[in-house]
Amino acid sequence: MHILVIPSWYETPQNKTLGSFFKEQAIALQEQGCQIGIIYSEPVSIKRFSRYFETDNKKDSCLTLKRKKYLCIPFCYDTNLRLHIRNYKKLYAQYVAEHGKPDLIHAHSFMYGPGGAAGLAAYEIAQQFNVKYVVTEHASALLLDNIKPKELKAIKAASIHAQQVLAVSKSLSLLMHNKLALSQAPHVIGNVIDTHLFRPVPLSQSRYTFITVAQLRPIKEINKILYAFADVQKDHPETALFIVGDGPDKPALENLAHSLALNHVQFFGSVARTRVANLLQESHCYINWSKYETFSVAVHEAISCGLRVISSACQGPEESLEHCGELICKSNSSQALARTMMLLLSDPNNNAMSADQKHMFITQKFGKKAIAEQLIKEYKKIVL
Repeated sequence: MHILVIPSWYETPQNKTLGSFFKEQAIALQEQGCQIGIIYSEPVSIKRFSRYFETDNKKDSCLTLKRKKYLCIPFCYDTNLRLHIRNYKKLYAQYVAEHGKPDLIHAHSFMYGPGGAAGLAAYEIAQQFNVKYVVTEHASALLLDNIKPKELKAIKAASIHAQQVLAVSKSLSLLMHNKLALSQAPHVIGNVIDTHLFRPVPLSQSRYTFITVAQLRPIKEINKILYAFADVQKDHPETALFIVGDGPDKPALENLAHSLALNHVQFFGSVARTRVANLLQESHCYINWSKYETFSVAVHEAISCGLRVISSACQGPEESLEHCGELICKSNSSQALARTMMLLLSDPNNNAMSADQKHMFITQKFGKKAIAEQLIKEYKKIVL
Protein backbone atom coordinates (compact mmCIF):
# COMPACT_ATOMS: atom_id res chain seq x y z
CA MET A 1 0.00 0.00 0.00
CA HIS A 2 1.38 3.39 -1.06
CA ILE A 3 0.76 6.18 1.48
CA LEU A 4 1.76 9.81 1.03
CA VAL A 5 2.13 11.62 4.36
CA ILE A 6 1.48 15.37 4.57
CA PRO A 7 2.59 16.79 7.94
CA SER A 8 1.57 20.24 9.15
CA TRP A 9 5.01 20.74 10.66
CA TYR A 10 8.26 18.82 10.26
CA GLU A 11 11.87 18.86 11.37
CA THR A 12 14.23 21.58 10.15
CA PRO A 13 17.96 22.15 10.75
CA GLN A 14 16.96 24.64 13.45
CA ASN A 15 14.49 22.29 15.15
CA LYS A 16 15.32 18.63 14.63
CA THR A 17 12.51 17.34 16.89
CA LEU A 18 9.68 19.32 15.28
CA GLY A 19 6.95 16.91 14.19
CA SER A 20 8.96 13.91 15.38
CA PHE A 21 5.77 11.90 15.94
CA PHE A 22 4.78 12.31 12.28
CA LYS A 23 8.13 10.93 11.21
CA GLU A 24 8.02 8.06 13.70
CA GLN A 25 4.53 7.08 12.56
CA ALA A 26 5.69 7.09 8.92
CA ILE A 27 8.65 4.86 9.80
CA ALA A 28 6.32 2.52 11.71
CA LEU A 29 4.07 2.19 8.65
CA GLN A 30 7.07 1.51 6.43
CA GLU A 31 8.26 -1.21 8.81
CA GLN A 32 4.86 -2.88 8.35
CA GLY A 33 5.30 -3.01 4.57
CA CYS A 34 3.79 0.28 3.34
CA GLN A 35 5.48 2.40 0.69
CA ILE A 36 5.82 5.82 2.35
CA GLY A 37 6.55 9.27 0.99
CA ILE A 38 6.42 12.65 2.72
CA ILE A 39 5.85 16.10 1.23
CA TYR A 40 6.33 19.21 3.34
CA SER A 41 5.60 22.84 2.52
CA GLU A 42 7.89 24.72 4.88
CA PRO A 43 7.10 28.32 5.90
CA VAL A 44 10.23 30.47 6.12
CA SER A 45 10.30 33.73 8.03
CA ILE A 46 11.90 36.71 6.33
CA LYS A 47 14.17 36.84 9.40
CA ARG A 48 15.62 33.48 8.22
CA PHE A 49 15.77 34.45 4.54
CA SER A 50 18.89 32.34 3.86
CA ARG A 51 16.96 29.19 4.83
CA TYR A 52 14.84 29.67 1.70
CA PHE A 53 17.82 28.79 -0.52
CA GLU A 54 18.93 25.67 1.36
CA THR A 55 18.28 22.32 -0.35
CA ASP A 56 17.05 19.37 1.67
CA ASN A 57 15.06 16.94 -0.49
CA LYS A 58 16.58 13.60 0.44
CA LYS A 59 16.12 10.10 1.70
CA ASP A 60 15.28 10.76 5.33
CA SER A 61 15.71 7.65 7.52
CA CYS A 62 14.73 5.58 4.46
CA LEU A 63 11.68 7.86 3.95
CA THR A 64 11.35 9.75 0.68
CA LEU A 65 10.98 13.42 1.61
CA LYS A 66 10.16 16.24 -0.78
CA ARG A 67 10.30 19.71 0.76
CA LYS A 68 9.47 23.08 -0.79
CA LYS A 69 9.81 26.36 1.08
CA TYR A 70 7.94 29.61 0.76
CA LEU A 71 8.52 33.01 2.33
CA CYS A 72 5.88 34.13 4.82
CA ILE A 73 4.80 37.70 4.16
CA PRO A 74 4.35 39.62 7.44
CA PHE A 75 0.71 40.36 8.38
CA CYS A 76 -0.68 38.58 5.29
CA TYR A 77 -2.36 35.54 6.86
CA ASP A 78 -4.73 34.65 3.99
CA THR A 79 -2.05 35.15 1.33
CA ASN A 80 0.41 32.96 3.24
CA LEU A 81 -2.21 30.22 3.61
CA ARG A 82 -2.82 30.23 -0.15
CA LEU A 83 0.94 30.09 -0.84
CA HIS A 84 1.23 27.19 1.61
CA ILE A 85 -1.50 25.13 -0.06
CA ARG A 86 -0.27 25.98 -3.56
CA ASN A 87 3.15 24.71 -2.51
CA TYR A 88 1.60 21.42 -1.39
CA LYS A 89 -0.17 21.01 -4.75
CA LYS A 90 3.13 21.50 -6.61
CA LEU A 91 4.86 19.04 -4.30
CA TYR A 92 2.14 16.46 -4.86
CA ALA A 93 2.45 16.73 -8.66
CA GLN A 94 6.24 16.44 -8.45
CA TYR A 95 6.00 13.46 -6.10
CA VAL A 96 3.56 11.58 -8.36
CA ALA A 97 5.77 12.22 -11.41
CA GLU A 98 8.73 10.64 -9.59
CA HIS A 99 7.11 7.93 -7.45
CA GLY A 100 3.65 7.25 -8.86
CA LYS A 101 0.21 8.06 -7.51
CA PRO A 102 -0.33 7.06 -3.89
CA ASP A 103 -3.25 4.89 -2.85
CA LEU A 104 -4.03 7.34 -0.07
CA ILE A 105 -2.92 10.63 1.45
CA HIS A 106 -2.59 10.75 5.24
CA ALA A 107 -2.52 14.40 6.35
CA HIS A 108 -1.79 15.51 9.88
CA SER A 109 -3.86 18.40 11.29
CA PHE A 110 -6.36 20.79 9.74
CA MET A 111 -5.28 23.65 12.01
CA TYR A 112 -2.78 26.49 12.19
CA GLY A 113 -3.21 28.18 8.83
CA PRO A 114 0.01 29.17 7.04
CA GLY A 115 2.16 27.06 9.38
CA GLY A 116 0.04 23.92 9.23
CA ALA A 117 -3.26 23.17 7.47
CA ALA A 118 -2.14 19.87 5.96
CA GLY A 119 -5.77 18.69 6.09
CA LEU A 120 -6.88 21.67 4.00
CA ALA A 121 -4.07 20.96 1.52
CA ALA A 122 -5.14 17.31 1.27
CA TYR A 123 -8.72 18.42 0.54
CA GLU A 124 -7.65 20.67 -2.33
CA ILE A 125 -5.23 18.06 -3.70
CA ALA A 126 -8.03 15.47 -3.61
CA GLN A 127 -10.36 17.77 -5.55
CA GLN A 128 -7.76 18.52 -8.22
CA PHE A 129 -6.06 15.12 -8.56
CA ASN A 130 -8.83 12.66 -7.55
CA VAL A 131 -7.05 10.94 -4.66
CA LYS A 132 -8.49 9.72 -1.36
CA TYR A 133 -7.34 11.18 1.96
CA VAL A 134 -7.39 10.63 5.71
CA VAL A 135 -6.69 13.33 8.30
CA THR A 136 -5.50 12.89 11.88
CA GLU A 137 -6.02 15.89 14.15
CA HIS A 138 -3.39 16.65 16.79
CA ALA A 139 -3.80 20.35 17.53
CA SER A 140 -5.51 22.16 20.41
CA ALA A 141 -6.73 25.12 18.31
CA LEU A 142 -10.39 24.06 18.61
CA LEU A 143 -10.06 24.19 22.40
CA LEU A 144 -8.71 27.73 22.22
CA ASP A 145 -11.51 29.07 19.98
CA ASN A 146 -9.05 31.18 17.99
CA ILE A 147 -9.76 29.92 14.46
CA LYS A 148 -10.91 32.47 11.89
CA PRO A 149 -14.54 31.86 10.74
CA LYS A 150 -13.46 31.54 7.09
CA GLU A 151 -10.82 28.97 8.03
CA LEU A 152 -13.25 27.06 10.25
CA LYS A 153 -15.65 26.80 7.29
CA ALA A 154 -12.84 25.36 5.15
CA ILE A 155 -11.89 22.90 7.92
CA LYS A 156 -15.50 21.68 8.14
CA ALA A 157 -15.61 21.12 4.37
CA ALA A 158 -12.28 19.28 4.39
CA SER A 159 -13.35 17.05 7.29
CA ILE A 160 -16.69 16.19 5.68
CA HIS A 161 -15.07 15.18 2.38
CA ALA A 162 -12.27 13.11 3.97
CA GLN A 163 -12.62 9.35 3.70
CA GLN A 164 -11.71 9.12 7.39
CA VAL A 165 -11.04 11.62 10.19
CA LEU A 166 -9.00 10.48 13.18
CA ALA A 167 -8.14 12.09 16.51
CA VAL A 168 -5.27 11.34 18.89
CA SER A 169 -7.41 11.30 22.05
CA LYS A 170 -10.99 10.69 23.11
CA SER A 171 -11.44 14.25 24.41
CA LEU A 172 -10.24 15.72 21.10
CA SER A 173 -12.55 13.38 19.18
CA LEU A 174 -15.59 14.57 21.14
CA LEU A 175 -14.56 18.21 20.70
CA MET A 176 -14.20 17.77 16.92
CA HIS A 177 -17.56 16.03 16.75
CA ASN A 178 -19.22 19.05 18.35
CA LYS A 179 -17.23 21.94 16.87
CA LEU A 180 -17.06 20.62 13.30
CA ALA A 181 -20.61 19.21 13.27
CA LEU A 182 -19.38 15.81 12.12
CA SER A 183 -21.86 12.99 11.60
CA GLN A 184 -19.93 10.89 14.10
CA ALA A 185 -17.00 11.33 16.49
CA PRO A 186 -13.63 10.63 14.83
CA HIS A 187 -12.03 7.27 15.50
CA VAL A 188 -9.21 7.55 18.08
CA ILE A 189 -5.68 6.40 17.24
CA GLY A 190 -2.90 7.85 19.37
CA ASN A 191 0.62 8.89 18.41
CA VAL A 192 3.52 6.47 18.05
CA ILE A 193 5.86 6.18 21.02
CA ASP A 194 9.34 4.81 20.33
CA THR A 195 9.36 2.26 23.15
CA HIS A 196 12.79 0.96 22.14
CA LEU A 197 14.30 4.38 22.83
CA PHE A 198 12.01 5.37 25.71
CA ARG A 199 12.39 2.47 28.13
CA PRO A 200 13.14 2.04 31.84
CA VAL A 201 16.78 1.84 32.92
CA PRO A 202 18.29 1.74 36.43
CA LEU A 203 18.64 5.27 37.82
CA SER A 204 22.22 6.53 37.90
CA GLN A 205 21.64 9.27 40.49
CA SER A 206 20.05 9.34 43.94
CA ARG A 207 19.01 13.02 43.92
CA TYR A 208 15.23 13.10 43.38
CA THR A 209 14.73 14.80 40.03
CA PHE A 210 11.61 16.29 38.47
CA ILE A 211 11.57 16.88 34.70
CA THR A 212 9.39 18.57 32.10
CA VAL A 213 9.81 18.51 28.30
CA ALA A 214 7.96 21.19 26.36
CA GLN A 215 8.05 24.11 24.01
CA LEU A 216 8.57 27.02 26.37
CA ARG A 217 5.50 29.11 25.67
CA PRO A 218 2.66 30.42 27.88
CA ILE A 219 0.23 27.52 27.37
CA LYS A 220 2.73 25.14 29.01
CA GLU A 221 2.76 27.15 32.29
CA ILE A 222 6.38 26.34 33.11
CA ASN A 223 6.44 29.41 35.38
CA LYS A 224 4.05 27.61 37.74
CA ILE A 225 6.37 24.62 37.84
CA LEU A 226 9.19 26.95 38.95
CA TYR A 227 7.03 28.55 41.67
CA ALA A 228 5.98 25.10 42.89
CA PHE A 229 9.56 23.89 42.88
CA ALA A 230 10.55 26.92 44.99
CA ASP A 231 8.02 25.80 47.63
CA VAL A 232 9.26 22.20 47.46
CA GLN A 233 12.90 23.22 47.92
CA LYS A 234 12.09 24.84 51.26
CA ASP A 235 11.56 21.35 52.71
CA HIS A 236 13.53 19.31 50.15
CA PRO A 237 16.55 21.45 49.18
CA GLU A 238 18.38 18.63 47.40
CA THR A 239 15.67 17.98 44.81
CA ALA A 240 16.44 18.86 41.19
CA LEU A 241 14.44 20.09 38.20
CA PHE A 242 15.26 19.52 34.52
CA ILE A 243 13.56 21.78 31.95
CA VAL A 244 13.98 20.46 28.41
CA GLY A 245 12.93 22.48 25.38
CA ASP A 246 13.16 25.90 23.82
CA GLY A 247 10.76 28.68 22.99
CA PRO A 248 9.91 32.36 23.43
CA ASP A 249 9.49 32.08 27.22
CA LYS A 250 12.96 30.66 27.89
CA PRO A 251 14.75 33.94 28.84
CA ALA A 252 11.91 34.96 31.21
CA LEU A 253 11.85 31.51 32.79
CA GLU A 254 15.62 31.54 33.32
CA ASN A 255 15.30 34.97 34.96
CA LEU A 256 12.47 33.68 37.16
CA ALA A 257 14.54 30.70 38.30
CA HIS A 258 17.37 33.10 39.19
CA SER A 259 15.08 35.53 41.06
CA LEU A 260 13.61 32.63 43.08
CA ALA A 261 17.17 31.59 44.01
CA LEU A 262 16.49 28.01 42.97
CA ASN A 263 19.17 25.36 43.27
CA HIS A 264 19.66 22.34 41.01
CA VAL A 265 17.55 23.72 38.13
CA GLN A 266 18.90 23.05 34.65
CA PHE A 267 17.62 24.41 31.33
CA PHE A 268 18.74 22.10 28.51
CA GLY A 269 17.17 23.85 25.52
CA SER A 270 16.17 21.90 22.41
CA VAL A 271 17.99 18.55 22.33
CA ALA A 272 17.98 15.42 20.18
CA ARG A 273 15.46 12.66 20.83
CA THR A 274 18.14 10.37 22.23
CA ARG A 275 19.10 13.06 24.74
CA VAL A 276 15.45 13.53 25.75
CA ALA A 277 15.29 9.80 26.47
CA ASN A 278 18.52 9.94 28.48
CA LEU A 279 17.25 12.85 30.61
CA LEU A 280 13.95 11.09 31.30
CA GLN A 281 15.89 7.99 32.32
CA GLU A 282 17.92 10.12 34.76
CA SER A 283 14.74 11.48 36.38
CA HIS A 284 12.14 10.25 38.87
CA CYS A 285 8.98 12.25 38.11
CA TYR A 286 7.63 13.96 35.01
CA ILE A 287 5.56 17.15 35.41
CA ASN A 288 3.01 18.23 32.80
CA TRP A 289 1.34 21.49 33.83
CA SER A 290 0.00 22.54 30.43
CA LYS A 291 -3.37 24.27 30.11
CA TYR A 292 -4.29 22.00 27.20
CA GLU A 293 -2.91 18.86 25.59
CA THR A 294 -4.54 16.75 22.92
CA PHE A 295 -2.31 13.70 23.52
CA SER A 296 1.08 14.72 25.00
CA VAL A 297 3.79 12.60 23.45
CA ALA A 298 6.15 13.69 26.24
CA VAL A 299 3.84 12.36 28.99
CA HIS A 300 3.58 9.00 27.21
CA GLU A 301 7.35 8.86 26.69
CA ALA A 302 7.80 9.49 30.42
CA ILE A 303 5.38 6.68 31.27
CA SER A 304 7.25 4.43 28.83
CA CYS A 305 10.46 5.18 30.75
CA GLY A 306 8.70 4.15 33.98
CA LEU A 307 8.56 7.61 35.60
CA ARG A 308 5.93 8.80 38.02
CA VAL A 309 3.84 11.60 36.48
CA ILE A 310 2.12 14.63 37.94
CA SER A 311 -0.23 16.33 35.47
CA SER A 312 -2.77 19.09 35.22
CA ALA A 313 -6.23 18.08 34.01
CA CYS A 314 -5.39 19.11 30.45
CA GLN A 315 -7.84 16.90 28.46
CA GLY A 316 -5.20 14.85 26.61
CA PRO A 317 -3.27 12.11 28.45
CA GLU A 318 -5.71 11.48 31.31
CA GLU A 319 -6.84 8.06 30.10
CA SER A 320 -3.27 6.72 30.13
CA LEU A 321 -2.44 8.46 33.41
CA GLU A 322 -5.49 7.00 35.14
CA HIS A 323 -4.68 3.52 33.83
CA CYS A 324 -1.16 3.76 35.29
CA GLY A 325 -2.30 5.27 38.61
CA GLU A 326 -0.51 8.58 38.11
CA LEU A 327 -1.40 11.90 39.75
CA ILE A 328 -3.84 14.31 38.06
CA CYS A 329 -4.55 17.63 39.80
CA LYS A 330 -7.95 19.27 39.44
CA SER A 331 -6.49 22.67 40.30
CA ASN A 332 -3.78 24.09 38.04
CA SER A 333 -2.34 26.44 40.67
CA SER A 334 1.34 26.32 41.59
CA GLN A 335 0.29 25.63 45.20
CA ALA A 336 -1.62 22.50 44.14
CA LEU A 337 1.37 21.33 42.17
CA ALA A 338 3.73 21.93 45.11
CA ARG A 339 1.48 19.94 47.44
CA THR A 340 1.38 17.03 44.98
CA MET A 341 5.15 17.08 44.50
CA MET A 342 5.68 16.96 48.27
CA LEU A 343 3.10 14.18 48.61
CA LEU A 344 5.09 12.15 46.12
CA LEU A 345 8.38 12.91 47.88
CA SER A 346 6.91 11.70 51.18
CA ASP A 347 6.28 8.24 49.68
CA PRO A 348 8.27 7.94 46.43
CA ASN A 349 7.95 4.15 46.19
CA ASN A 350 4.14 4.09 46.27
CA ASN A 351 3.62 3.03 42.65
CA ALA A 352 0.37 1.59 41.31
CA MET A 353 2.37 -0.03 38.47
CA SER A 354 6.02 -0.98 38.13
CA ALA A 355 8.24 0.71 35.55
CA ASP A 356 8.21 -2.43 33.41
CA GLN A 357 4.41 -2.65 33.58
CA LYS A 358 4.10 0.95 32.42
CA HIS A 359 6.51 0.30 29.55
CA MET A 360 4.52 -2.76 28.48
CA PHE A 361 1.26 -0.77 28.56
CA ILE A 362 2.70 1.93 26.27
CA THR A 363 4.23 -0.68 23.95
CA GLN A 364 0.97 -2.55 23.56
CA LYS A 365 -1.15 0.57 23.03
CA PHE A 366 1.17 3.12 21.37
CA GLY A 367 4.23 1.21 20.17
CA LYS A 368 5.22 1.35 16.50
CA LYS A 369 3.65 -1.98 15.58
CA ALA A 370 0.44 -1.31 17.52
CA ILE A 371 -0.24 2.09 15.92
CA ALA A 372 0.81 1.00 12.42
CA GLU A 373 -1.54 -1.99 12.54
CA GLN A 374 -4.44 0.21 13.65
CA LEU A 375 -3.79 2.67 10.81
CA ILE A 376 -3.39 -0.01 8.15
CA LYS A 377 -6.71 -1.50 9.26
CA GLU A 378 -8.36 1.89 8.64
CA TYR A 379 -6.55 2.34 5.30
CA LYS A 380 -7.77 -1.04 4.05
CA LYS A 381 -11.37 -0.01 4.67
CA ILE A 382 -10.82 2.80 2.16
CA VAL A 383 -8.54 1.46 -0.58
CA LEU A 384 -9.29 -2.28 -0.71
